[in-house]
Amino acid sequence: MRSLLALAFSVLVSCNLAFAEPATYPARISLDGAWDYQPLARTTLKADGSIAEDRANLPAAGKMPVPSNWHLSGLPNFNGRVLFTREFDFAEKLGPADRVFLVFHGVDYFADVELNGAPVGKHEGYFQSFEFDVTPKLKRGSNRLAVTVDAPLEEPGPVWPDHKRMIKGVFSHWDCKPGSTSMQYGQDGTTAGIWNSVELETRHEAWLGNVKIQPFLYERALSNERATRAEHLEPAQASEAFDAKVFITAEVHAARPGKYVLTAEAGGSQVSSEIDLGTTAATVVLVLPMEHPRLWWTWDLGEPYLYTCKLTLAAKAETVYGREIPFGVRSIALDEKTGEWRLNGVRFFIRGTNIVPELYLSKYTAARIAEDIKLLRGAYINGVRVCVHMNRPELYDALDRAGIVAWQDFPLQWDYTHTDALMQEAARQLRDMIRQFYNHASIITWVCQNESTAYNVNILDPFLARVGAQEDSSRPVRPVSAFSEHLYEGWYGGDYHNYLALPGGPIISELGAQALSSLEEMRAMVGDAWPPDWQKMAYHDFQYDQTFHVARVPLGTGWPEFVRNSQTYQAELLKYAIEHYRRAKYRKVGSFFQFLFGDCWPSITWAVVSYDRKPKLGYEAVKRAYQPVLIGGDLDRTVLSLGRKGEREATGFDVHVWVVNDEHHGFEGLTYEASLKGHGREISAGRHDSPVTVAADQVTGLPELSCNPPAGLAPGEYELVLTLRQGNRVVSENTYPVTVVE
Repeated sequence: MRSLLALAFSVLVSCNLAFAEPATYPARISLDGAWDYQPLARTTLKADGSIAEDRANLPAAGKMPVPSNWHLSGLPNFNGRVLFTREFDFAEKLGPADRVFLVFHGVDYFADVELNGAPVGKHEGYFQSFEFDVTPKLKRGSNRLAVTVDAPLEEPGPVWPDHKRMIKGVFSHWDCKPGSTSMQYGQDGTTAGIWNSVELETRHEAWLGNVKIQPFLYERALSNERATRAEHLEPAQASEAFDAKVFITAEVHAARPGKYVLTAEAGGSQVSSEIDLGTTAATVVLVLPMEHPRLWWTWDLGEPYLYTCKLTLAAKAETVYGREIPFGVRSIALDEKTGEWRLNGVRFFIRGTNIVPELYLSKYTAARIAEDIKLLRGAYINGVRVCVHMNRPELYDALDRAGIVAWQDFPLQWDYTHTDALMQEAARQLRDMIRQFYNHASIITWVCQNESTAYNVNILDPFLARVGAQEDSSRPVRPVSAFSEHLYEGWYGGDYHNYLALPGGPIISELGAQALSSLEEMRAMVGDAWPPDWQKMAYHDFQYDQTFHVARVPLGTGWPEFVRNSQTYQAELLKYAIEHYRRAKYRKVGSFFQFLFGDCWPSITWAVVSYDRKPKLGYEAVKRAYQPVLIGGDLDRTVLSLGRKGEREATGFDVHVWVVNDEHHGFEGLTYEASLKGHGREISAGRHDSPVTVAADQVTGLPELSCNPPAGLAPGEYELVLTLRQGNRVVSENTYPVTVVE
């Protein structure tokens, strides 16, 4: 739930650690700042689940900011156990019905907490918020908090990579992190530490735990018993057709049994429920009616409208607890046979990408998130796959606001130990994920594992899918993102022109090729040496064999050529593949997620945007191929001859033109043309001036263009530019390389 996670960026009580308004609940005290740290041991997680220790030659103690990942803050590449401590004053006098909770918003990986020398509790995981009631152990005045964090090395061979035990997804095993999948270096760059905020929260008498807000949309006309359900809706129709019942499931806790009133308000509606707690906990369900609600849409279908649900708990007419939760009114459905998604009953095509925006979540700031959202929207992307990790809550807030849907992977990557203990822990953490992030309108599916092998495909993943479906009935829960959905023609084998045959489907959740970052970034990563230091390149995830022996990228004579050649290949592959799959939408595929959007550290990966957020040529290729309205063409030849007087005639060429329209309205009165651009000129090569019509949310073939090389054209490399117009407005533009010879 965002209720706890959102605290990390909220305004906190004054830094003297006394409550500014003691009567306002919950009241919060930040414990962020400089903490003392002491490395206790290097640790190794063994195959039997035990943890071995080595206390020799440990790094020195020091101070470290919290939140931070310790790899960045004084303990680089340290896999082990670290004691974090800090002293704080607690000035408030507590009443008999007050409770104080110690809240952690993210600790990676094993946490063991003590307050004033007394055990408080333990936690396993990296992405969850968690809390402990510390009321009996908290003193008025000076207090000492101690948090022991253990992030062991998983023993190479017996445990890592094929029998992993820690549930960290791409943060522990991936070919895009430090050391790639090397047995020696693949666990470098640990993400361990207290990476998110820590605070004390005082609650008075009663409070809310987990809250789920589940909108249920229904067609208003169905209130009439004789009405029939609409078979096909467009966004404008859907926005007018629906009413909603918003089901709110809230966990209510109290310091003592008693009578309370829970009230929910949203969108001008209000509902209350009286609660007679005979014990100190209960689950309450409220139904909030909403007539003509404003729906949440992706940015290209409409407005991603968010409501705020205001929840209050009262005792004896006095408010004792309050919380506000943003949510969107929307429904989501997936047809697994066609790969088609429906948002609010409207079929739409996901122009997606995979994101792992930052390896060290403490560094993923609001400004960085905003920059990524701008880049995503700039490339016409309406969906992301949050690839095999959970990110910080502010990212999901931003996706909610931006109208970008999110496919959310659970952090299970490749192989794990085949034990019941692992299944049990994975189920617990899967439930944590769903409960914690449930209210984000942008999240449209939970996926339990990435690229599973036989045991997980047949046992673990179906088991987890059942657990997930029990926790969330409003979204599809998929057992696995399978190898069959991940296509790498022209990288791990074959040729990217094989995408003409449209392998895979109906969901493509990975497709791409590597490309180097900018010249400046490459030199900063691996130095100026030429030829490159291939060992350094491999550490930064460069795949030598695939680059030179499958993709056949020319090395060139120096860094500038190598960077250009690498980025050009990635761009050509992505444009070719995306265009062919988009042309097959609703016929062969229902959704498409390019792999990968941005690097999560300075590296050489499938990303189209570098870690410094410099777009590669691949970004421009994705941007062009993901235009919501895309004109394209099949050229019957790409080498054009000017001919030679008295010897041979010039060769014309035909362009078989098509338009992919993802907009949910048609276009009339369209014209299109082709021109050759290059050598400082752009010369018309053919036009179709008779108006044509393009249907809504469809792929339309248009009359072909017959083109001839314009007179006076010089031999050389050109771009064939296809332009689709409606009057004077350019609706879409696309380009293809051609060569002109004598």
